[in-house]
Amino acid sequence: MDAISWQLLIEGAWTTLWISAIAIAFGVVAGLLIALVRMLRLPVIDQLLVVYISLARATPLVTLVLFLFLSLPTMGINLDKNVAAIVALTLNTSAFNAEIWRNAFRTFPREQREAAESVGMRRWTYFRYIMLPQMWIESLPALVNEMSFLIKGSPAIAVIGVVDLTRVTNRISSVTYEPLSPILAAGLLYVAIIGCLLKLQGIAERKARRLARQGFSRYAIFRRIILPNIVSSALPLIGNQLIICLKDTAFLSIITVQEITAAANSVQATYFIPFNAFIVAIGLYWAISILLELLIKRLTAWGAKRGMSHA
Repeated sequence: MDAISWQLLIEGAWTTLWISAIAIAFGVVAGLLIALVRMLRLPVIDQLLVVYISLARATPLVTLVLFLFLSLPTMGINLDKNVAAIVALTLNTSAFNAEIWRNAFRTFPREQREAAESVGMRRWTYFRYIMLPQMWIESLPALVNEMSFLIKGSPAIAVIGVVDLTRVTNRISSVTYEPLSPILAAGLLYVAIIGCLLKLQGIAERKARRLARQGFSRYAIFRRIILPNIVSSALPLIGNQLIICLKDTAFLSIITVQEITAAANSVQATYFIPFNAFIVAIGLYWAISILLELLIKRLTAWGAKRGMSHA
């Protein structure tokens, strides 16, 4: 590749980086706010947020981007392609971040709150100076993991004309008829971007590492106590991974595999009904995601029950 191709790739990488960075910043804050509201257990709002989180986690980014960019104009809402990309990425990552923050709230030691209340500390002071810093350290590995997934999923914004790193790669390949070189270069740029996040994740994990447990090396104790607790803790993360894999099947449409998103796009192109087509597609993804979530909850409850019964 020549210097011009590298310049185009770097410009595409910059577009990917700044759009993803804005979505990540909004998503982390929005996820924290959603988790805070959910912890208050407000009757109607809590149910609405549960539906939003379930729906946003189940909807592939490609489908969400197309829905926002093609369907909203039919309702009189016209979004710039960059704005539509940021909104779609933010809506997606906020739902995952909300669950990460909510898990941090639920696992935070109750004794610390009771100690703060016993000395008359205000709730905001306790949250700002005691709770949030510890939650941030504990949640950072999961948050960074979600950030890396968001960046890897950002090529979805190319379907609405955003000239990101993936779209630049396709343009260079179509001009030079040499797809391998630009694809490898783009892969290296993605690796460099995500590598920085993974390095940060490693640092956070080392800081959050607790003292090694002593006296839990026997097989019987591991099988009856430790393993059920590990299963109970890890299954929600495994469930997230399964939902992400389900959503990523939407990318198969770029190689003409007729999955749900490709079918919805074909329907809207044939009958000019983008809103109806993508709503049905989102509903199908949501239904499959709900089935996965129910299965994971059953297995998590089993692990928690086994752990408590042998504690």
